[in-house]
Amino acid sequence: MDKKTARLRFLAQQSNVPVRFGLKLLDELKDPLPSLGKLLRDWAQHREEYTELTGRGVFLSGPPGCGHSEQAVSTLLSNMLWNGATGLYISCPEFVEMEKRSFSGDGPGEYADLPFHRGEATTRELLVLDNIGSEHRTVTQFAVDLIKHLLLVRANKGLPTIAVTTMQDGPSWESTYGADITALVEENFDPVFYKPVMFRGWSGEDDGEFGATRHAAW
Repeated sequence: MDKKTARLRFLAQQSNVPVRFGLKLLDELKDPLPSLGKLLRDWAQHREEYTELTGRGVFLSGPPGCGHSEQAVSTLLSNMLWNGATGLYISCPEFVEMEKRSFSGDGPGEYADLPFHRGEATTRELLVLDNIGSEHRTVTQFAVDLIKHLLLVRANKGLPTIAVTTMQDGPSWESTYGADITALVEENFDPVFYKPVMFRGWSGEDDGEFGATRHAAW
């Protein structure tokens, strides 16, 4: 194992990245998203200031299996390796369930080994919040409040978040999580609908609207 691979493996373990994603950096992907490259550049140039610019995240949506989670994880590892930033990957359903158990007094249960808690989720310099909406059929007010608090705190601190979801448009998001959290996302995130080559039959134009297609070489 070379030094770079060993370093990336260590960073992946430190940031809770699941093994299934591998260890690719953003510039090693076949078709990296330009919005994620912009996030890295903005962070590298302005990280000492912690401004609205550094805190602006990417709301990344796309069909299941399109690879948008891999794009987010590659950005996370790239920021840690290139910019020396701290990072964290969390799956939204796991995060909600773990926090719910902590509040109910049931203990962490099967989530006891997860190497993070809410404090780290609000302080790590880049957060990937994956699988948002996976719990939408049974979403509770607790989950809504938890996600809203997490995104709001990070935005106010100037810390970027990459939110990943298979929910494809603003109305779907709003019907699940409500108008307040939708407004928060629209104000603090760049919406990107990921349509890789294998999904080229999907329609979408880069018109800047919530859920729009933004897909070009970085």
